[in-house]
Amino acid sequence: ATEATPRRYIRLSTCLSLAVGDEAGAADSMAGNCITALSENGVYINTPTPRAVGARLPLTIFLGKTKIKADGLVLYSFNLKEGPLHEPGMGIKFIHIKPEDQSLIRAFIKKELTRDLAQV
Repeated sequence: ATEATPRRYIRLSTCLSLAVGDEAGAADSMAGNCITALSENGVYINTPTPRAVGARLPLTIFLGKTKIKADGLVLYSFNLKEGPLHEPGMGIKFIHIKPEDQSLIRAFIKKELTRDLAQV
């Protein structure tokens, strides 16, 4: 409601763990990486090692005990002291995600956005 052009998918500010890359390097890729924005269509990852625009990456997102796997495409990337927040990171669009995993993300966002609302 506050943006000039409303987004199709709601973006949630958050801090979630994730692994970037294949299974072999997943443990190493978790260090220093954090999803700071999540939508049904993609993520923004705060990371000390942003990848180049156009890179395709496998992602594992941890929503509590649930692992969501997706393939993403880096749409924009910033090194330290670049970009609007001057922090390193990258915006990634999901290019392959199972519909049921996208539904899990949608439900997570809805739950987080309505968590403190009183039940009537």
